[in-house]
Amino acid sequence: PTHTRHGESPVARPPAPHTRMNNKHTQPKKRKKQKEPKAPSKRIINIMILMTLTVSAGILWLIFDAHLEHRNQHYAEDATKQYKQSIKELEEIVRKDPNNFSAWKLLGLKYRQEKKYVKAKESWNRALEIAHSEDEISWLEEKLDHIDKHHN
Repeated sequence: PTHTRHGESPVARPPAPHTRMNNKHTQPKKRKKQKEPKAPSKRIINIMILMTLTVSAGILWLIFDAHLEHRNQHYAEDATKQYKQSIKELEEIVRKDPNNFSAWKLLGLKYRQEKKYVKAKESWNRALEIAHSEDEISWLEEKLDHIDKHHN
């Protein structure tokens, strides 16, 4: 397009920067409006939130589980030390007092828990020799029979 002012010769004016000239037509080409992306639906947003929370909970659980495993390992080590110490203490008691029925009975229980069945039987047989009541005798015989049936 040309524009003239009073008393001037016509001057071609370049097209505005926001329009393009189409080679086939002299009309400026209109810009197409870009479609704006649709906002995600509430359902999609809720699913994304749920997934984020699920992953976060899983990570927290792994951290918590690792902490528990570490703590339990220390408890197990401490319990093993205490267990071995209690066996040593009971062995010392029966060495000093060979007629201590309760110590022999407990020593047999500790050995059985450690799966030292031969030593458990030895302790309970010694307790059987010094038992004072029928209840003590029947309890010991029951334990000895169980070891004979299941651990020989």
